[in-house]
Amino acid sequence: MNQTHIDRVREARKKRREYVAKKASLSFYRYFGVLLAVIFGGLTLLYAIDDWNTDTAHLIRLTLFAVVFRFGVWYWTSCTAEAKALPFVPPVAKQIAALPANEILVRGSDGPISAPEELLRAAHTGIGEQANELLRADKRMRVPDP
Repeated sequence: MNQTHIDRVREARKKRREYVAKKASLSFYRYFGVLLAVIFGGLTLLYAIDDWNTDTAHLIRLTLFAVVFRFGVWYWTSCTAEAKALPFVPPVAKQIAALPANEILVRGSDGPISAPEELLRAAHTGIGEQANELLRADKRMRVPDP
């Protein structure tokens, strides 16, 4: 097999693997941002709707929840933007198919390793003494009686 072809396939696999891993991690982080935004957004609303006391501890919690909510929204949007900006890497088969014809190695394009006489042998002894006999359609092979 051609060494450059093997290297191209390995490089294509590596690119695709890195793309899929990056896309998966960005999806995880994006949903983590959504989870933060939903949880802390809900807590912010609960604390805001709760009795309006101007207690310092209450205001600090409300501010903290609002900040974490805003961080979750920012994290979600930034991961989404980064995922959209990530260039698409097609599967390996499509990458190889897109190569020019002179760079694609076609398997089986060489002649067979063995001669045709060696490939067409009789299954039983005594049948088809000559190699050409097996190729003729007009002669029937007889199976010897055991």
